[in-house]
Amino acid sequence: MCVFQALSQLIPQSVVGELKEDSSNVVQLISDAYKSLSSTIYLESQGAPHGLDITYDSHCGGGRSLLGQQRGECTNITIDQEISFMVTVSSSACLSGQHKFFIKPQGFSEQLQVTVEMQCDCNCQDLQPRHEFCNGNGTLNCGVCSCDQGHQGRKCECVKEMDRPGGEAGGGGGSGGADLYASCRETNTSQLCSGRGDCVCGQCVCRGVDVRGTYCDCDDSTCNRDNNLICGGHGRCDCGKCVCEPGYSGAACECPDAQTECKGPDGKLCSGQGQCQCNRCQCKQGYYGQYCGYCRHCDPCLTHRECVKCHGTLKDSSDQNCSALCGETLVKRVPSVPGSLCRVEGFVFSTQEKDNAVHIQYAEAPNVIDTTTMIVGSSVSSIIFIGLILIIVYRILLELYDRREYQHFIRDQKNMKWKETQNPLFRDATTTTVNPMFNDS
Repeated sequence: MCVFQALSQLIPQSVVGELKEDSSNVVQLISDAYKSLSSTIYLESQGAPHGLDITYDSHCGGGRSLLGQQRGECTNITIDQEISFMVTVSSSACLSGQHKFFIKPQGFSEQLQVTVEMQCDCNCQDLQPRHEFCNGNGTLNCGVCSCDQGHQGRKCECVKEMDRPGGEAGGGGGSGGADLYASCRETNTSQLCSGRGDCVCGQCVCRGVDVRGTYCDCDDSTCNRDNNLICGGHGRCDCGKCVCEPGYSGAACECPDAQTECKGPDGKLCSGQGQCQCNRCQCKQGYYGQYCGYCRHCDPCLTHRECVKCHGTLKDSSDQNCSALCGETLVKRVPSVPGSLCRVEGFVFSTQEKDNAVHIQYAEAPNVIDTTTMIVGSSVSSIIFIGLILIIVYRILLELYDRREYQHFIRDQKNMKWKETQNPLFRDATTTTVNPMFNDS
């Protein structure tokens, strides 16, 4: 952002603004840029020769003045507002011949050509008594009037009134034009008659029917405007400031104090999602509509479920009892609703944003199997079936293993051979039995 602001300083009549992520402020940016460009006037010179110094005194109305600038500048200019610039050309050296330069407002094709020809030497011995430049009441000496007795002013146009108490001259006293001009300035640094009038014999004669005041310091045409009307047509301009009628406020009396246009069908101001300013809702980020009743990033199924439920349970869908829940939403009952659906207690509905409004179509939900029950049942059945398959497979594998091991045992038993070897130390056991009753005679 800082880079663009710095770049804007190098490009005349350019404006920098920040666009939001959802581009919701694009119209406001264009409006602000247009107002900024159309309400700012720059006056500058082109082609001035070296040795000439050009300064500008900008008188922008409403008591705003910028003195001694390198270029003229007035901001916040309204339609039909009169502004003035005083250009001072001074020379630090005597330039020979004619020199031309141009003064033009930035962004406009019109321009003023200024031709400068310097008279480096002045013959001040050329006295011209009763010259017409001095209104016949003084002597013109080197371009300056030297007034006769009883006259004063830059062109000797004013007559001294010596009969005032204290011997003061009319129009501010004194014997020269400087005294007369001093009485036409509010301060020592102010412009004569605030740049809106002429100083005649020490008094300001204002230019224009809307300019008034001792120093022409009040301009009743410079107040802020609304709908191209001074003070919005709901007040009067008093010295550059709007005095609003009862029931209106703001710099241009553009804000009605009433809040009738901010209350939605539910009776809430801006649906609780904005502030009522100038009888218009200023919505929070993400909300829009006349009463801030629409949400750009909210879940439509959750936002409008109560509204659809209200309409669905009532026989007359236009019943005003649902207005508090539905606000600005337009609801219509249809036989069926195609596309992506939201569901609420026996009804299905869809939402669509059209013409800066939310349109809802709803219908009775078709008789379908409860998907949740179906999913849970299918899951449980699948788990039991897979468990049985695993048990059967395990028992089969275990039986095959036992059979294989038994076959190995039988084969090994058949192949077993024992080697018989007589132990030389072994003697068979001998048992002798004697019958004591036997006599061997």
